[in-house]
Amino acid sequence: GNPIPWNPYSYIKFIGPRLIKDISIFEYGSGNSSLWYAQFVENVVSVEHDREWYELIKGKKPTNSEILFSEIDNYVSSIKTFDKYFDIIIIDGILRNECVRESINNISQKGVIILDDSYREEYKSSIDLLTSNEFKRIDFWGIGPVVSDDKCTSIFYRKCNCLNI
Repeated sequence: GNPIPWNPYSYIKFIGPRLIKDISIFEYGSGNSSLWYAQFVENVVSVEHDREWYELIKGKKPTNSEILFSEIDNYVSSIKTFDKYFDIIIIDGILRNECVRESINNISQKGVIILDDSYREEYKSSIDLLTSNEFKRIDFWGIGPVVSDDKCTSIFYRKCNCLNI
């Protein structure tokens, strides 16, 4: 009955111990991951484009989290609503390539970007953009909750990052 991200188990096991209270997260797409991350970090802000899913998650959110509903036209730029840089930006919703481009401008100096389903061919341009901006990459392959197929979530990081990798 406890929330857990729908990412590969290898990713969950890796990132869990690295999440500390002074980390701020922005998440494109909301869900069990939003609830799970909030247990460990200072705050989680999620943006959601699906009204029904937004209402469901909004009713479960802890006090150190915020969930925004956004129409598709404003979804990518919703991160600009906040006058701050985020330590972790998770991209697990719609318009992922556009979200990656926006994330590079809204990440803290110690920040990391996490791209779910990074194995999909349509995200190759985003991966190329991140690596050309001096991000290194760690892939986490495997099955996870709800998904029995092999999938990949990738962490993109630079030196001196908030996850100490």
